[in-house]
Amino acid sequence: MKLADVLKDAFIRAGVELPKKLKYKKKATKHKWNKTDQTINCPIKTKTKKQSELKGAAATEIKNRILVEPDARFTWQPSESKKNLLLDLPLTGKKVALAQKPGEKILCIGLDFGTSTLKAVITDNERNISYAIPFRNELNVNRYLLPCRVSLDRNKYGLTTGGIVYQDLKLSLIENPENINQQTHVIAFLALALQKIRAWLLSEHGKTYSETLVWDLAVGLPIAHTGNNVLTRVYKKLSIAAWIASTNDILTTESIANALERAKELEAGKKIEFENEDIEVSVKPEIAAQIYGFVSSGAYDPSGKNFYLMVDVGAGTLDASVFRIEKAKGKIKTNLVLFKTTVEPHGVMNLHKKRMDWLESALQENHPERKDLLESVAESKSIIDVLKPLPNIIDQYFKGVECKPFDEGVDNNFYKKVKTQVSGHTYYQTWKERLLGSNDMKMPMFLCGGGSRWCFYSKLQEQMKEYPGYTYLGVSPRQLQQPQKLIASGLNEKDYDRLSVAFGLSKLKLGDVTMDVEPLPLEVKKSDYADKYVDSSQV
Repeated sequence: MKLADVLKDAFIRAGVELPKKLKYKKKATKHKWNKTDQTINCPIKTKTKKQSELKGAAATEIKNRILVEPDARFTWQPSESKKNLLLDLPLTGKKVALAQKPGEKILCIGLDFGTSTLKAVITDNERNISYAIPFRNELNVNRYLLPCRVSLDRNKYGLTTGGIVYQDLKLSLIENPENINQQTHVIAFLALALQKIRAWLLSEHGKTYSETLVWDLAVGLPIAHTGNNVLTRVYKKLSIAAWIASTNDILTTESIANALERAKELEAGKKIEFENEDIEVSVKPEIAAQIYGFVSSGAYDPSGKNFYLMVDVGAGTLDASVFRIEKAKGKIKTNLVLFKTTVEPHGVMNLHKKRMDWLESALQENHPERKDLLESVAESKSIIDVLKPLPNIIDQYFKGVECKPFDEGVDNNFYKKVKTQVSGHTYYQTWKERLLGSNDMKMPMFLCGGGSRWCFYSKLQEQMKEYPGYTYLGVSPRQLQQPQKLIASGLNEKDYDRLSVAFGLSKLKLGDVTMDVEPLPLEVKKSDYADKYVDSSQV
Protein backbone atom coordinates (compact mmCIF):
# COMPACT_ATOMS: atom_id res chain seq x y z
CA MET A 1 0.00 0.00 0.00
CA LYS A 2 1.29 3.44 -0.92
CA LEU A 3 2.07 5.97 1.80
CA ALA A 4 -0.65 8.27 0.50
CA ASP A 5 -3.25 5.49 0.87
CA VAL A 6 -2.05 4.70 4.40
CA LEU A 7 -2.42 8.35 5.41
CA LYS A 8 -5.82 8.58 3.75
CA ASP A 9 -6.93 5.46 5.63
CA ALA A 10 -5.77 6.89 8.97
CA PHE A 11 -7.70 10.15 8.44
CA ILE A 12 -10.91 8.29 7.54
CA ARG A 13 -10.75 6.03 10.61
CA ALA A 14 -10.25 9.07 12.83
CA GLY A 15 -13.26 10.79 11.27
CA VAL A 16 -11.12 13.72 10.16
CA GLU A 17 -11.23 15.33 6.72
CA LEU A 18 -8.19 14.99 4.55
CA PRO A 19 -6.00 18.11 4.49
CA LYS A 20 -5.89 20.10 1.32
CA LYS A 21 -2.84 19.85 -0.89
CA LEU A 22 -0.12 22.27 0.06
CA LYS A 23 0.87 24.95 -2.39
CA TYR A 24 4.61 25.31 -2.54
CA LYS A 25 5.93 28.84 -2.29
CA LYS A 26 8.95 30.21 -4.04
CA LYS A 27 12.19 30.15 -2.17
CA ALA A 28 12.48 33.18 0.09
CA THR A 29 14.93 35.88 -0.91
CA LYS A 30 17.93 36.62 1.23
CA HIS A 31 16.94 38.42 4.37
CA LYS A 32 17.63 42.14 4.78
CA TRP A 33 18.28 43.69 8.15
CA ASN A 34 15.84 46.42 9.08
CA LYS A 35 16.77 48.51 12.09
CA THR A 36 13.29 49.95 12.43
CA ASP A 37 11.69 46.53 12.96
CA GLN A 38 14.27 44.08 14.19
CA THR A 39 11.71 41.61 15.58
CA ILE A 40 9.86 40.97 12.32
CA ASN A 41 12.92 40.80 10.05
CA CYS A 42 15.33 38.97 12.35
CA PRO A 43 16.10 35.70 10.54
CA ILE A 44 16.46 33.68 13.79
CA LYS A 45 14.55 34.44 16.94
CA THR A 46 15.51 32.24 19.86
CA LYS A 47 13.54 31.93 23.06
CA THR A 48 15.23 32.16 26.39
CA LYS A 49 14.37 29.68 29.12
CA LYS A 50 12.58 32.40 31.04
CA GLN A 51 10.41 33.31 28.03
CA SER A 52 9.38 29.67 27.53
CA GLU A 53 8.42 29.37 31.18
CA LEU A 54 6.35 32.54 31.00
CA LYS A 55 4.52 31.30 27.90
CA GLY A 56 3.75 27.96 29.57
CA ALA A 57 2.42 29.75 32.65
CA ALA A 58 0.23 31.98 30.48
CA ALA A 59 -1.19 28.95 28.66
CA THR A 60 -2.09 27.29 31.98
CA GLU A 61 -3.73 30.48 33.17
CA ILE A 62 -5.79 30.90 30.00
CA LYS A 63 -6.81 27.23 29.81
CA ASN A 64 -9.37 27.61 32.57
CA ARG A 65 -10.13 31.26 32.04
CA ILE A 66 -13.67 32.19 33.01
CA LEU A 67 -15.01 35.72 33.41
CA VAL A 68 -17.72 36.19 36.04
CA GLU A 69 -19.74 39.36 36.56
CA PRO A 70 -20.81 40.32 40.10
CA ASP A 71 -24.50 39.51 39.42
CA ALA A 72 -23.78 36.24 37.57
CA ARG A 73 -26.06 33.29 38.26
CA PHE A 74 -26.77 29.75 37.02
CA THR A 75 -29.97 29.92 34.93
CA TRP A 76 -30.28 26.60 33.05
CA GLN A 77 -33.10 24.24 34.00
CA PRO A 78 -33.36 20.61 32.77
CA SER A 79 -37.05 20.95 31.86
CA GLU A 80 -39.43 23.65 30.75
CA SER A 81 -41.71 23.20 33.75
CA LYS A 82 -40.70 23.25 37.38
CA LYS A 83 -42.87 20.25 38.20
CA ASN A 84 -43.22 17.14 36.06
CA LEU A 85 -46.84 16.37 36.96
CA LEU A 86 -48.05 12.86 36.20
CA LEU A 87 -51.46 12.34 34.60
CA ASP A 88 -54.27 11.93 37.11
CA LEU A 89 -56.45 9.05 35.91
CA PRO A 90 -59.62 7.57 37.45
CA LEU A 91 -58.22 4.03 37.50
CA THR A 92 -55.00 3.02 39.24
CA GLY A 93 -53.94 0.33 36.78
CA LYS A 94 -53.31 -2.19 39.55
CA LYS A 95 -55.80 -4.55 37.87
CA VAL A 96 -54.64 -6.18 34.63
CA ALA A 97 -58.16 -6.12 33.11
CA LEU A 98 -61.70 -4.91 33.72
CA ALA A 99 -63.29 -8.32 32.89
CA GLN A 100 -66.73 -6.74 32.67
CA LYS A 101 -67.93 -8.88 29.76
CA PRO A 102 -67.05 -12.31 28.32
CA GLY A 103 -64.30 -12.82 25.82
CA GLU A 104 -60.56 -12.22 25.52
CA LYS A 105 -58.38 -9.73 23.73
CA ILE A 106 -54.63 -9.93 23.22
CA LEU A 107 -52.55 -6.80 23.66
CA CYS A 108 -48.80 -6.25 23.48
CA ILE A 109 -46.84 -3.59 25.36
CA GLY A 110 -43.60 -2.35 23.83
CA LEU A 111 -41.43 -1.01 26.66
CA ASP A 112 -38.46 1.19 25.80
CA PHE A 113 -36.55 1.43 29.08
CA GLY A 114 -33.99 4.12 28.33
CA THR A 115 -31.21 5.78 30.27
CA SER A 116 -33.18 8.95 31.00
CA THR A 117 -36.80 8.19 30.09
CA LEU A 118 -39.20 5.30 29.53
CA LYS A 119 -41.53 5.14 26.53
CA ALA A 120 -44.40 2.71 25.97
CA VAL A 121 -46.76 1.71 23.16
CA ILE A 122 -49.67 -0.76 23.32
CA THR A 123 -50.58 -2.60 20.10
CA ASP A 124 -53.83 -4.36 19.30
CA ASN A 125 -52.85 -6.58 16.38
CA GLU A 126 -56.42 -7.76 15.80
CA ARG A 127 -57.54 -4.19 15.09
CA ASN A 128 -54.12 -3.18 13.68
CA ILE A 129 -53.90 -0.14 15.92
CA SER A 130 -51.28 1.13 18.38
CA TYR A 131 -51.47 3.63 21.24
CA ALA A 132 -48.57 5.74 22.48
CA ILE A 133 -48.98 5.99 26.26
CA PRO A 134 -48.93 9.50 27.79
CA PHE A 135 -47.56 9.77 31.33
CA ARG A 136 -47.36 13.48 32.07
CA ASN A 137 -49.19 16.80 31.75
CA GLU A 138 -46.84 18.16 29.11
CA LEU A 139 -46.99 19.18 25.48
CA ASN A 140 -45.77 17.37 22.36
CA VAL A 141 -43.40 14.43 22.81
CA ASN A 142 -42.64 15.28 26.45
CA ARG A 143 -46.01 13.91 27.55
CA TYR A 144 -44.90 10.45 26.40
CA LEU A 145 -41.60 10.48 28.31
CA LEU A 146 -41.51 9.12 31.86
CA PRO A 147 -38.28 10.11 33.66
CA CYS A 148 -36.37 7.01 34.80
CA ARG A 149 -36.19 7.69 38.50
CA VAL A 150 -37.92 6.17 41.51
CA SER A 151 -38.15 7.32 45.12
CA LEU A 152 -38.24 5.32 48.35
CA ASP A 153 -39.97 7.04 51.24
CA ARG A 154 -40.73 5.13 54.47
CA ASN A 155 -40.28 1.81 52.68
CA LYS A 156 -42.78 2.77 49.95
CA TYR A 157 -41.75 3.26 46.33
CA GLY A 158 -43.22 6.04 44.20
CA LEU A 159 -42.63 8.17 41.11
CA THR A 160 -42.57 11.44 43.05
CA THR A 161 -39.35 12.99 44.36
CA GLY A 162 -40.02 12.50 48.09
CA GLY A 163 -37.57 10.45 50.15
CA ILE A 164 -34.46 8.89 48.61
CA VAL A 165 -34.42 9.25 44.82
CA TYR A 166 -32.71 6.61 42.68
CA GLN A 167 -31.64 7.54 39.15
CA ASP A 168 -29.33 6.07 36.50
CA LEU A 169 -31.33 2.84 36.77
CA LYS A 170 -30.57 1.29 33.38
CA LEU A 171 -26.83 1.90 33.22
CA SER A 172 -26.36 0.78 36.83
CA LEU A 173 -28.19 -2.46 36.05
CA ILE A 174 -26.16 -3.11 32.89
CA GLU A 175 -22.91 -2.51 34.77
CA ASN A 176 -23.90 -4.83 37.63
CA PRO A 177 -26.88 -6.99 36.59
CA GLU A 178 -26.62 -9.39 39.56
CA ASN A 179 -26.80 -6.65 42.22
CA ILE A 180 -30.00 -7.19 44.23
CA ASN A 181 -30.36 -3.52 45.23
CA GLN A 182 -30.14 -2.40 41.60
CA GLN A 183 -32.64 -5.07 40.60
CA THR A 184 -35.06 -3.96 43.32
CA HIS A 185 -35.03 -0.32 42.21
CA VAL A 186 -35.53 -1.29 38.56
CA ILE A 187 -38.44 -3.63 39.41
CA ALA A 188 -40.08 -0.88 41.47
CA PHE A 189 -39.78 1.67 38.67
CA LEU A 190 -41.04 -0.70 35.96
CA ALA A 191 -43.95 -1.82 38.18
CA LEU A 192 -45.04 1.78 38.73
CA ALA A 193 -44.72 2.47 35.00
CA LEU A 194 -46.84 -0.61 34.17
CA GLN A 195 -49.53 0.64 36.54
CA LYS A 196 -49.61 3.96 34.66
CA ILE A 197 -49.74 2.19 31.30
CA ARG A 198 -52.72 0.00 32.23
CA ALA A 199 -54.42 2.88 34.05
CA TRP A 200 -54.39 5.00 30.89
CA LEU A 201 -55.66 2.26 28.58
CA LEU A 202 -58.46 1.09 30.89
CA SER A 203 -59.48 4.66 31.80
CA GLU A 204 -59.47 6.01 28.23
CA HIS A 205 -60.50 2.88 26.28
CA GLY A 206 -62.31 0.79 28.88
CA LYS A 207 -65.35 0.35 26.62
CA THR A 208 -63.19 -1.07 23.85
CA TYR A 209 -61.18 -3.32 26.15
CA SER A 210 -63.64 -4.43 28.83
CA GLU A 211 -63.06 -8.17 28.33
CA THR A 212 -60.37 -10.30 29.92
CA LEU A 213 -57.05 -9.11 28.55
CA VAL A 214 -54.15 -11.39 27.63
CA TRP A 215 -50.91 -9.42 27.77
CA ASP A 216 -47.55 -9.74 26.05
CA LEU A 217 -44.62 -7.59 27.12
CA ALA A 218 -41.65 -6.84 24.83
CA VAL A 219 -38.63 -5.12 26.37
CA GLY A 220 -35.78 -3.58 24.38
CA LEU A 221 -32.11 -4.39 24.95
CA PRO A 222 -29.22 -2.35 23.50
CA ILE A 223 -27.75 -4.21 20.52
CA ALA A 224 -24.28 -4.32 22.10
CA HIS A 225 -25.72 -6.47 24.91
CA THR A 226 -28.05 -8.66 22.86
CA GLY A 227 -25.53 -11.50 22.87
CA ASN A 228 -25.15 -11.28 26.65
CA ASN A 229 -27.27 -14.21 27.83
CA VAL A 230 -26.90 -13.24 31.49
CA LEU A 231 -28.23 -9.72 30.91
CA THR A 232 -31.02 -11.00 28.66
CA ARG A 233 -32.17 -13.41 31.38
CA VAL A 234 -32.00 -10.66 34.02
CA TYR A 235 -34.09 -8.31 31.84
CA LYS A 236 -36.72 -11.01 31.38
CA LYS A 237 -36.78 -12.01 35.06
CA LEU A 238 -37.07 -8.40 36.29
CA SER A 239 -39.85 -7.68 33.77
CA ILE A 240 -41.88 -10.64 35.03
CA ALA A 241 -41.28 -9.56 38.63
CA ALA A 242 -42.32 -5.98 37.78
CA TRP A 243 -45.57 -7.20 36.21
CA ILE A 244 -46.41 -9.27 39.31
CA ALA A 245 -45.44 -6.44 41.70
CA SER A 246 -47.50 -3.90 39.73
CA THR A 247 -50.73 -5.55 40.93
CA ASN A 248 -49.90 -4.86 44.60
CA ASP A 249 -51.61 -2.01 46.43
CA ILE A 250 -48.31 -0.78 47.89
CA LEU A 251 -44.82 -1.31 46.52
CA THR A 252 -42.38 -2.02 49.32
CA THR A 253 -38.98 -3.69 49.35
CA GLU A 254 -40.69 -6.80 50.80
CA SER A 255 -43.42 -7.00 48.13
CA ILE A 256 -40.81 -6.56 45.40
CA ALA A 257 -38.61 -9.28 46.92
CA ASN A 258 -41.64 -11.62 46.92
CA ALA A 259 -42.39 -10.77 43.27
CA LEU A 260 -38.77 -11.43 42.31
CA GLU A 261 -38.79 -14.79 44.06
CA ARG A 262 -42.01 -15.76 42.29
CA ALA A 263 -40.53 -14.70 38.92
CA LYS A 264 -37.59 -17.03 39.53
CA GLU A 265 -39.99 -19.89 40.26
CA LEU A 266 -41.98 -19.25 37.07
CA GLU A 267 -38.78 -19.17 35.05
CA ALA A 268 -37.81 -22.50 36.59
CA GLY A 269 -41.01 -24.07 35.27
CA LYS A 270 -43.53 -23.61 38.11
CA LYS A 271 -47.16 -23.36 36.94
CA ILE A 272 -49.02 -20.05 36.80
CA GLU A 273 -51.39 -19.88 39.77
CA PHE A 274 -52.82 -16.36 39.65
CA GLU A 275 -54.03 -13.95 36.96
CA ASN A 276 -51.27 -11.43 37.71
CA GLU A 277 -48.64 -14.07 36.83
CA ASP A 278 -49.94 -14.65 33.30
CA ILE A 279 -47.51 -12.54 31.28
CA GLU A 280 -45.41 -13.46 28.22
CA VAL A 281 -42.12 -11.50 28.21
CA SER A 282 -39.69 -11.26 25.29
CA VAL A 283 -36.42 -9.33 25.07
CA LYS A 284 -35.59 -7.90 21.63
CA PRO A 285 -32.74 -5.80 20.21
CA GLU A 286 -33.69 -2.13 20.22
CA ILE A 287 -32.20 -1.46 16.80
CA ALA A 288 -34.49 -3.99 15.07
CA ALA A 289 -37.49 -2.43 16.78
CA GLN A 290 -36.37 1.08 15.89
CA ILE A 291 -36.31 0.40 12.16
CA TYR A 292 -39.56 -1.64 12.17
CA GLY A 293 -41.82 1.28 11.27
CA PHE A 294 -39.71 1.96 8.19
CA VAL A 295 -39.60 -1.71 7.21
CA SER A 296 -43.38 -2.02 7.45
CA SER A 297 -43.92 1.12 5.35
CA GLY A 298 -44.13 1.55 1.57
CA ALA A 299 -40.61 3.04 1.56
CA TYR A 300 -39.11 -0.39 2.19
CA ASP A 301 -38.23 -2.50 -0.86
CA PRO A 302 -37.97 -6.23 0.02
CA SER A 303 -35.88 -6.86 -3.10
CA GLY A 304 -33.42 -4.04 -2.36
CA LYS A 305 -30.04 -4.26 -0.64
CA ASN A 306 -31.43 -2.67 2.56
CA PHE A 307 -28.15 -1.79 4.25
CA TYR A 308 -28.47 0.99 6.83
CA LEU A 309 -26.46 3.09 9.25
CA MET A 310 -28.37 3.80 12.46
CA VAL A 311 -27.08 6.32 14.99
CA ASP A 312 -29.03 6.49 18.25
CA VAL A 313 -28.06 9.42 20.47
CA GLY A 314 -29.23 8.70 23.99
CA ALA A 315 -28.68 10.36 27.33
CA GLY A 316 -25.76 8.17 28.37
CA THR A 317 -24.51 6.41 25.26
CA LEU A 318 -24.30 6.83 21.52
CA ASP A 319 -25.04 3.59 19.65
CA ALA A 320 -23.98 3.31 15.99
CA SER A 321 -24.65 0.27 13.82
CA VAL A 322 -24.37 -0.84 10.21
CA PHE A 323 -26.92 -3.57 9.52
CA ARG A 324 -29.27 -5.17 7.04
CA ILE A 325 -32.97 -5.82 7.45
CA GLU A 326 -34.44 -8.79 5.60
CA LYS A 327 -38.18 -9.30 5.30
CA ALA A 328 -39.54 -11.26 2.38
CA LYS A 329 -42.95 -10.48 0.90
CA GLY A 330 -45.73 -12.28 2.68
CA LYS A 331 -43.50 -13.20 5.63
CA ILE A 332 -44.28 -12.12 9.19
CA LYS A 333 -40.84 -12.37 10.75
CA THR A 334 -38.02 -9.87 10.19
CA ASN A 335 -34.38 -10.96 10.10
CA LEU A 336 -31.53 -8.74 11.27
CA VAL A 337 -27.92 -8.98 10.06
CA LEU A 338 -25.54 -6.83 12.09
CA PHE A 339 -22.22 -5.99 10.44
CA LYS A 340 -20.74 -3.49 12.89
CA THR A 341 -21.83 -1.84 16.11
CA THR A 342 -20.17 0.50 18.57
CA VAL A 343 -21.46 1.79 21.89
CA GLU A 344 -19.58 4.63 23.54
CA PRO A 345 -20.37 7.04 26.43
CA HIS A 346 -20.94 9.87 23.96
CA GLY A 347 -24.56 10.60 24.84
CA VAL A 348 -26.01 14.01 25.64
CA MET A 349 -25.68 13.88 29.42
CA ASN A 350 -22.07 12.73 29.27
CA LEU A 351 -21.28 15.86 27.26
CA HIS A 352 -23.15 17.78 29.95
CA LYS A 353 -20.97 16.17 32.63
CA LYS A 354 -17.80 17.05 30.71
CA ARG A 355 -18.96 20.64 30.55
CA MET A 356 -19.72 20.70 34.28
CA ASP A 357 -16.29 19.23 35.09
CA TRP A 358 -14.62 22.01 33.11
CA LEU A 359 -16.78 24.71 34.70
CA GLU A 360 -16.13 23.35 38.18
CA SER A 361 -12.37 23.36 37.59
CA ALA A 362 -12.41 26.82 36.01
CA LEU A 363 -14.50 28.36 38.80
CA GLN A 364 -12.38 26.81 41.54
CA GLU A 365 -9.24 28.16 39.90
CA ASN A 366 -10.43 31.65 38.99
CA HIS A 367 -13.40 32.40 41.27
CA PRO A 368 -13.32 30.16 44.36
CA GLU A 369 -15.30 32.81 46.25
CA ARG A 370 -18.41 32.13 44.08
CA LYS A 371 -19.71 29.25 46.16
CA ASP A 372 -23.21 29.76 44.72
CA LEU A 373 -22.06 29.05 41.18
CA LEU A 374 -19.93 26.09 42.28
CA GLU A 375 -22.90 24.56 44.13
CA SER A 376 -25.18 25.00 41.09
CA VAL A 377 -22.62 23.34 38.83
CA ALA A 378 -22.13 20.43 41.25
CA GLU A 379 -25.91 19.94 41.53
CA SER A 380 -26.38 20.06 37.76
CA LYS A 381 -23.64 17.48 37.20
CA SER A 382 -25.78 14.74 38.80
CA ILE A 383 -28.75 15.30 36.45
CA ILE A 384 -29.23 12.47 33.94
CA ASP A 385 -32.78 13.09 32.66
CA VAL A 386 -33.53 16.29 30.76
CA LEU A 387 -36.60 17.25 28.77
CA LYS A 388 -35.09 19.99 26.63
CA PRO A 389 -31.84 20.42 24.68
CA LEU A 390 -28.61 21.43 26.39
CA PRO A 391 -27.37 24.99 25.79
CA ASN A 392 -25.64 25.35 22.41
CA ILE A 393 -22.52 26.76 24.07
CA ILE A 394 -21.15 26.33 27.55
CA ASP A 395 -21.64 30.02 28.49
CA GLN A 396 -25.43 29.69 28.16
CA TYR A 397 -25.77 27.76 31.41
CA PHE A 398 -25.32 31.12 33.12
CA LYS A 399 -26.19 34.75 32.93
CA GLY A 400 -23.16 37.01 33.33
CA VAL A 401 -20.46 34.40 32.66
CA GLU A 402 -18.05 34.14 29.73
CA CYS A 403 -15.85 31.10 29.12
CA LYS A 404 -12.58 31.31 27.19
CA PRO A 405 -10.87 27.90 27.00
CA PHE A 406 -7.27 27.85 25.78
CA ASP A 407 -7.63 24.78 23.56
CA GLU A 408 -10.51 23.86 21.23
CA GLY A 409 -12.88 23.55 24.16
CA VAL A 410 -14.97 20.79 25.70
CA ASP A 411 -17.53 20.65 22.88
CA ASN A 412 -15.05 20.37 20.00
CA ASN A 413 -12.99 17.71 21.78
CA PHE A 414 -16.14 15.73 22.56
CA TYR A 415 -17.50 16.02 19.02
CA LYS A 416 -14.23 14.70 17.57
CA LYS A 417 -14.79 11.51 19.59
CA VAL A 418 -18.40 11.30 18.38
CA LYS A 419 -17.40 11.63 14.73
CA THR A 420 -14.54 9.16 15.10
CA GLN A 421 -16.93 6.60 16.58
CA VAL A 422 -19.64 6.94 13.93
CA SER A 423 -17.71 7.82 10.80
CA GLY A 424 -14.49 5.93 11.46
CA HIS A 425 -14.97 3.04 13.88
CA THR A 426 -18.46 2.06 12.67
CA TYR A 427 -19.20 3.04 9.08
CA TYR A 428 -15.71 3.15 7.53
CA GLN A 429 -14.50 0.15 9.53
CA THR A 430 -17.32 -1.95 8.04
CA TRP A 431 -15.72 -1.47 4.63
CA LYS A 432 -12.15 -1.68 5.95
CA GLU A 433 -12.82 -5.10 7.50
CA ARG A 434 -14.48 -6.25 4.23
CA LEU A 435 -17.79 -6.93 5.97
CA LEU A 436 -19.41 -5.13 3.03
CA GLY A 437 -18.04 -4.48 -0.43
CA SER A 438 -17.49 -1.08 -2.03
CA ASN A 439 -20.68 -1.42 -4.08
CA ASP A 440 -22.77 -1.72 -0.91
CA MET A 441 -21.40 1.21 1.11
CA LYS A 442 -23.75 3.89 -0.21
CA MET A 443 -26.58 3.57 2.30
CA PRO A 444 -29.28 5.56 4.15
CA MET A 445 -28.39 6.98 7.55
CA PHE A 446 -30.99 7.32 10.31
CA LEU A 447 -30.18 9.65 13.19
CA CYS A 448 -32.48 8.95 16.15
CA GLY A 449 -32.82 9.43 19.87
CA GLY A 450 -33.25 12.38 22.19
CA GLY A 451 -30.05 14.12 21.10
CA SER A 452 -30.57 13.70 17.35
CA ARG A 453 -32.46 16.97 16.83
CA TRP A 454 -29.70 18.97 18.54
CA CYS A 455 -27.31 20.60 16.04
CA PHE A 456 -24.29 19.28 17.97
CA TYR A 457 -25.09 15.75 16.70
CA SER A 458 -27.19 16.45 13.60
CA LYS A 459 -24.22 17.90 11.70
CA LEU A 460 -22.92 14.32 11.44
CA GLN A 461 -25.38 13.71 8.62
CA GLU A 462 -24.03 16.51 6.46
CA GLN A 463 -20.39 15.69 7.15
CA MET A 464 -20.81 12.01 6.25
CA LYS A 465 -22.46 12.54 2.86
CA GLU A 466 -19.09 12.41 1.15
CA TYR A 467 -15.64 11.00 1.89
CA PRO A 468 -12.98 12.89 -0.12
CA GLY A 469 -10.96 10.43 -2.16
CA TYR A 470 -13.49 7.59 -1.70
CA THR A 471 -16.26 7.90 -4.29
CA TYR A 472 -17.94 4.69 -3.07
CA LEU A 473 -18.34 5.93 0.53
CA GLY A 474 -21.08 8.27 1.74
CA VAL A 475 -24.52 8.20 3.35
CA SER A 476 -27.88 9.74 2.53
CA PRO A 477 -29.73 11.11 5.59
CA ARG A 478 -33.25 9.77 6.06
CA GLN A 479 -35.98 10.40 8.62
CA LEU A 480 -38.13 7.74 10.25
CA GLN A 481 -41.77 8.29 9.28
CA GLN A 482 -44.57 7.98 11.83
CA PRO A 483 -46.82 4.97 11.04
CA GLN A 484 -50.43 5.85 10.26
CA LYS A 485 -51.75 3.27 12.70
CA LEU A 486 -49.98 4.83 15.70
CA ILE A 487 -52.28 7.05 17.76
CA ALA A 488 -50.22 9.69 19.56
CA SER A 489 -52.17 12.87 20.20
CA GLY A 490 -50.07 16.05 19.99
CA LEU A 491 -46.95 14.27 18.70
CA ASN A 492 -45.06 16.09 15.95
CA GLU A 493 -43.94 13.75 13.18
CA LYS A 494 -40.32 14.88 13.55
CA ASP A 495 -40.39 13.55 17.14
CA TYR A 496 -41.68 10.10 16.24
CA ASP A 497 -38.18 8.60 16.51
CA ARG A 498 -38.40 9.04 20.29
CA LEU A 499 -41.22 6.47 20.27
CA SER A 500 -39.97 4.30 17.41
CA VAL A 501 -38.35 1.67 19.65
CA ALA A 502 -41.48 1.25 21.80
CA PHE A 503 -43.69 1.05 18.70
CA GLY A 504 -41.43 -1.50 17.03
CA LEU A 505 -41.21 -3.63 20.17
CA SER A 506 -45.00 -3.82 20.35
CA LYS A 507 -45.23 -4.96 16.71
CA LEU A 508 -42.01 -6.74 15.78
CA LYS A 509 -41.99 -10.45 15.05
CA LEU A 510 -38.28 -11.12 15.11
CA GLY A 511 -36.69 -13.97 13.20
CA ASP A 512 -32.97 -14.65 12.96
CA VAL A 513 -30.38 -12.24 14.36
CA THR A 514 -26.91 -12.61 12.81
CA MET A 515 -24.16 -10.83 14.71
CA ASP A 516 -20.95 -12.53 13.54
CA VAL A 517 -20.51 -11.77 9.85
CA GLU A 518 -17.54 -13.30 8.04
CA PRO A 519 -15.35 -10.92 5.98
CA LEU A 520 -15.70 -11.03 2.23
CA PRO A 521 -13.04 -13.10 0.46
CA LEU A 522 -10.08 -11.21 -0.94
CA GLU A 523 -10.30 -10.53 -4.65
CA VAL A 524 -7.65 -12.44 -6.57
CA LYS A 525 -6.69 -10.79 -9.85
CA LYS A 526 -5.95 -13.37 -12.50
CA SER A 527 -3.12 -12.66 -14.92
CA ASP A 528 -3.05 -13.87 -18.51
CA TYR A 529 0.51 -14.64 -19.58
CA ALA A 530 -0.43 -16.03 -23.03
CA ASP A 531 0.41 -12.80 -24.84
CA LYS A 532 3.98 -12.92 -23.51
CA TYR A 533 4.82 -16.15 -25.32
CA VAL A 534 5.04 -17.11 -29.01
CA ASP A 535 3.63 -20.48 -30.04
CA SER A 536 4.48 -22.47 -33.20
CA SER A 537 1.54 -21.09 -35.15
CA GLN A 538 2.98 -17.57 -34.95
CA VAL A 539 6.44 -18.53 -36.30
